[in-house]
Amino acid sequence: MRSNPTADICIIVEGCYPYVAGGVSSWINWLISGLPDLTFSVVAVLSSSQNGTPKYKLPSNVIEYQELALFDIHDPQPAPDYGSASINEISRELRAFLKNGSKARLYDLDRLVNSTTRPWTINQLTNSDLTWNVICQMYEEILPETSFHHFFWAWYTLFGGLFAVLKAPIPKAKAYHTISTGYAGLFAARAAVSTGAPAIITEHGIYTNERRIEILLADWIEDSINKGFSLDDPRLDLRDLWITAFESFARCCYNCCSDITTLYKDNQLMQLSQAHARARCKSSQTG
Repeated sequence: MRSNPTADICIIVEGCYPYVAGGVSSWINWLISGLPDLTFSVVAVLSSSQNGTPKYKLPSNVIEYQELALFDIHDPQPAPDYGSASINEISRELRAFLKNGSKARLYDLDRLVNSTTRPWTINQLTNSDLTWNVICQMYEEILPETSFHHFFWAWYTLFGGLFAVLKAPIPKAKAYHTISTGYAGLFAARAAVSTGAPAIITEHGIYTNERRIEILLADWIEDSINKGFSLDDPRLDLRDLWITAFESFARCCYNCCSDITTLYKDNQLMQLSQAHARARCKSSQTG
């Protein structure tokens, strides 16, 4: 592979290609192999570093491959001290992004985390006194009635992954293509915002819907608030935090993509509920 190449397309995948065999991974491999006149880079978003053997051999037109392990944090850099005012700044930006997942909020958060004059290390963002203070502040402001223990690990998982995406290098490419929202979608959104290159998304299933089902059925998430049958209870529980975060990630991805495609119109309705951009939404089938 060439050093620091510029690919025609950077394809971003999460939890599948090239380590997991299956329909989506096979489709990705077919897509890359079927376009030999184009060059690709691949960003594989993983929960942790992989030591196993990939299920797919990268096609010859893949000129760069990068793994992004969301929860393997190995950063020897010392964490600079930017003062207590930074705690409020980080907390404010995270809450704003969680609330609306807008393109502008992603830009502000990326600019804050990767400031040229005051850059943050991944350790500082996920494993430091500042992290602890941000978690405590956000707990008091958004979920004070839940278990702090469970909130801590939810925060660390959701926002630790977000920070890993914000600190990851972006391969050079003329366009960025993600096959889902989630952390892969966030990476594509950040690439579009940071480089000015277009981003597109082609979803098979709807990531947020799949995560919502998992979260609602999960027995490892503690229910701290009894809302009964109320439909307008403003209090948030841990399941609300998880669902809200993934919906914000999806909204940000859709807002940053120039084309939003799915397999059929029923899925497209779920995209439209988040994207608010009918002109950019397309389905590959009519039924």
